[in-house]
Amino acid sequence: MQFEPSAGFFSGGVVLSIIGSVIGLLAITTLISYSSSYYGPSSGAITFTFVGWAAALVGNILVCVGITRALTKIDALPIHMAVGPQAVTVPALPVSPPASAPSDV
Repeated sequence: MQFEPSAGFFSGGVVLSIIGSVIGLLAITTLISYSSSYYGPSSGAITFTFVGWAAALVGNILVCVGITRALTKIDALPIHMAVGPQAVTVPALPVSPPASAPSDV
């Protein structure tokens, strides 16, 4: 099975989500401030609001695609599990003291 790269989608999605949200919020504040003016809201603020939130939506979708691809790769990794208890070997304690140890006799 051929896996698709996921890092580009994830990082691009995060950047688009952040930038799109900032552009959308700035455009909404501009839209709100112009809506109370005499001339009404400008079409540029409405366009920037739409473009910002569309970029944030696309960014969120790219993040989801990147996470899905990464999790698919992780799920396909081989799993190595022990099937039973494994014997642990412990070295035996020495019966007599080593030759270099001082004697009390």
